[in-house]
Amino acid sequence: GLYRVLEVIEEDLGQIPSDTRAGWPSATRRKLFERTANSFQAVGGAARHGHTKRQPPKSPMPIEEARELIASLLAKWISEK
Repeated sequence: GLYRVLEVIEEDLGQIPSDTRAGWPSATRRKLFERTANSFQAVGGAARHGHTKRQPPKSPMPIEEARELIASLLAKWISEK
């Protein structure tokens, strides 16, 4: 479900800003979230995809960090609305 929140925000903004000074999560953290969420090898049955075409991240993002990332992204997005 966390990835769906990201998709809604991306659809609304077109592209999520990467300006960490303005309070947006970095593109690097978002990319790690995406790679982790999409990797069956990283998160098992909770992954968005079942294939193993791509290598999982060497250090997948822990679920607690993923929740924090999406919560901060959601809060920033709402504050911008």
